[in-house]
Amino acid sequence: FAHEAKGKQNAEGLAEEDFEVPSYIPALGLYVFEIGGKLLWLARGSRIDLATAVRKLLQRATKWTRMEDYLLWRVMCYLASFPNLGLEYRVDVKELPGMVVAQRSDADLAGDTFDAKSTTGFHTGLRGARNSWMVLDWASRKQGGTARNTPDAELTGIDEATHTSGLVQQEIFENLLRRPVRLIAETDNETAVAVVAKGYSRRLCYLRRTQRISISGLHDIYHGTGDAEELEPSDERTLNRLYHLSGDKMSADILTKLLEPAPHWRHMDALGYVVVPPEWERK
Repeated sequence: FAHEAKGKQNAEGLAEEDFEVPSYIPALGLYVFEIGGKLLWLARGSRIDLATAVRKLLQRATKWTRMEDYLLWRVMCYLASFPNLGLEYRVDVKELPGMVVAQRSDADLAGDTFDAKSTTGFHTGLRGARNSWMVLDWASRKQGGTARNTPDAELTGIDEATHTSGLVQQEIFENLLRRPVRLIAETDNETAVAVVAKGYSRRLCYLRRTQRISISGLHDIYHGTGDAEELEPSDERTLNRLYHLSGDKMSADILTKLLEPAPHWRHMDALGYVVVPPEWERK
């Protein structure tokens, strides 16, 4: 699906007169809210791989054309081809004392052809030293304002992921585990990491006041005091850190745009997706 939707016959980006939708594709505009609601429930429940496509389709619900018919049809074909994908939670109880809240966020700068706003994608969960990994929350959302460059978009994504998911997960697991829990955030933009570490950037001084406050706030969250590697788990100072992660390992990229097959399945594997056998095979 990702390969066909992003190839030369790009139904998402080409004008309708530049791409002829095959006649066998049914007209689905009357059913978009019914089908879209079901797909949204599935994407929110367990299928992270559907989140980006469903978001794109529902944003076009009131401007539906044959192009959207084609995209929705391809989404259903993809789902029919891979109906048994499920998230596998891997937990080693020996790693519980050192588990952290792991957050990855990414942003696609003005990636949609229908507007200039960027897209934020993130996922958070629990991660152990080696064998434990559980994705617990994720989102694919349009940013409220128009970012002027990639660091601007990435900083907005980090801020949204941190305040709507990362810190919430941290609070929950500190109460459950009854100990301080580190929030380890990762992004694939080195400039954004440097700006947060500094707490201010002259190159981004044009940002709206609220965004400049967000940079300072992120600095307080991830660089409050000391060096994380030197702090004990019981230390009351901040244990949170923001690190750079190479783009080929940024699994949150699957929540910002449609990908080619190779990175799509690489990120699916990193998220913990496995093929779940049908119930009759498990008996």
